[in-house]
Amino acid sequence: MAGEEVVLVHRGDEEVVLQLQGITRAAPRCQGVIGDTEAEVLLWEEEERKRLQQEEELKQLEEETAKRLEEEIRSRVEEKLGSEEVRLEIERQIEEARKKLFEDVEAQLQREKEAALAEARAKEEQALREREELDKMLEENQRRVEESQRREALEQQRKEEERLRELELIQRQKEEAARRRRLEEEEERANQILLGKNKPRQKIGL
Repeated sequence: MAGEEVVLVHRGDEEVVLQLQGITRAAPRCQGVIGDTEAEVLLWEEEERKRLQQEEELKQLEEETAKRLEEEIRSRVEEKLGSEEVRLEIERQIEEARKKLFEDVEAQLQREKEAALAEARAKEEQALREREELDKMLEENQRRVEESQRREALEQQRKEEERLRELELIQRQKEEAARRRRLEEEEERANQILLGKNKPRQKIGL
């Protein structure tokens, strides 16, 4: 039935069902008459209600104690946070954090500066190597040009010397031919003179 409590009690090997007002509870085993059992059940329920009431009161006390403790802790924390010591500590921590931030930024800037310098040195060294290679190429080209010009000059000199030798040879040949002609002419004149001397003179008549 609704609103009633059903209790099973044992008498020997039999189970007896009791319907009582209140919350359903399990009754302890007992032996004897029904009246004794009901009295014991009522006593047990009273003790159970007291126990539950004590537990509830204890629970409320614990909750109130915890609440008061929490409020006390919060109050002390707020009081502590509002104290000069805490304010100074917070300022110290803020200053340390600011100092560390500045140091980190400075270190980062230093690393970036060193990296930029290293990159600049690498580029400068690369440019120097490229200039040296270019200078070597220019020197090699200049050497080849000078060598080609020297060979051309030598070839031109050789041709000029050969032309001069040919001219000298032609000049000597001309001089030799002229000398031979003079000798022939002189020899011819000498022969003519000799022939003139050997020719008998004609007598001139009176």
